[in-house]
Amino acid sequence: MFDDLCNVYNHFLKLEQRYYRIYGKYAGRYRLQPHLTKLIQRTHQHWAGISRDTLDAVIIRIDTTYQRFFDGLCGLPKFKRKDCYRFAILILLVLHVSVSLLFAKAPTTPKILFTSARDGNYDIYTMNPDGSEQVNLTQHRAADVDAVWSPSGDQILFVSDREGVRDLYLMDPDTSKVQRVFKKDAYRDAPTWSPDGKQIAYTYADDLGAASFIYIATLGKQKEELLVRGFFPAWSPDGTEIAYVTYVPIGHDRRVTLVDIRTRKQKRVLPKEAMEWQNHPSWSKTGDKLIFSWNKHPLPPDFNPLIDRFPPAWRNKETIYIVNRDGTDLQQLVDEAGPYAQYSKLSPNGEEVLYTQEINGDLQIFKLNVNSGVRTQLTDTSRNMQGDWFDPAFALPVSPQPQLLTTTWGKVKRR
Repeated sequence: MFDDLCNVYNHFLKLEQRYYRIYGKYAGRYRLQPHLTKLIQRTHQHWAGISRDTLDAVIIRIDTTYQRFFDGLCGLPKFKRKDCYRFAILILLVLHVSVSLLFAKAPTTPKILFTSARDGNYDIYTMNPDGSEQVNLTQHRAADVDAVWSPSGDQILFVSDREGVRDLYLMDPDTSKVQRVFKKDAYRDAPTWSPDGKQIAYTYADDLGAASFIYIATLGKQKEELLVRGFFPAWSPDGTEIAYVTYVPIGHDRRVTLVDIRTRKQKRVLPKEAMEWQNHPSWSKTGDKLIFSWNKHPLPPDFNPLIDRFPPAWRNKETIYIVNRDGTDLQQLVDEAGPYAQYSKLSPNGEEVLYTQEINGDLQIFKLNVNSGVRTQLTDTSRNMQGDWFDPAFALPVSPQPQLLTTTWGKVKRR
């Protein structure tokens, strides 16, 4: 294994140098990774015996070193001797994998995840609930969006197109270590966690623009289970239901609906006559309330969503509502003065709501006190959206995963 990894490292370092001589720039991991796939399929089948995560880690190491070199932080990467590389990889496997994954750290104070394009492309950020200490976690050239905290706060699930397809990724908040969730390409987005942190639900489509379905999967496994047709899933705190949005072509309605995970029985949250344009449902921590965005006004009779743009005057009436789980006590939280408001999330204590709204031509994140109605703008740079709360006082305890240490150490000893 170690000799092969040394060969992989030296092969791709040589490839990077050749690419730089020809094109005047380094290739980067996103050109090298597809090349690795072809090598395994065609001429280097013996590399298939090494896990793809380990092979990708070698390429990422080269890529990171080149980035640091061009930033003036280190020297050029050098070719490795096999005996030195054996020791380096052993330390990497025992310390990095077994410690960083085994004891990933959750924030010790309340934090908000959000998406921002202030640096030219969409990245995942964190900030304090008052808007201070805004930190870029992903710092990547791809579009990283739709980030949600795990129930324990030790992982972040998000959507990225960094490998060419809009798909799901996991990240440690304390190290920004990123790994892809699924091996099979598909368009997956709008993720949500089960309350025990063992499963996820998400919107799935075979291709861009294809019909959307909601799937469930267990983390660490590749099997996906179809739940229902729809999008924007939100897992209930008791784990029995998922709130999601159905689309009804007749009338162009989007309806917030509940589906029982075990029986697949579905139930609308609001009466049929109240339906028009509902989006992005989210649960209270206690599971007794739902918050969502809604435009309760009818579209023009001749409107066709496949060819017509939504009338701006109509679009701007979408705003934030809260309702009991059984559909009673519907309340409007944000007025319809516009522009439209969306991506609402209740704080874990149920006292505040995050939502996204345009102001002065840019999307910004706001916080609204449910009781007082006081609104606070949390961001003020270019294009900010999609907030998600984490509060350690309401979090699922972080527990070590000893199977990771046992499996990794077993592989090291056998080899």
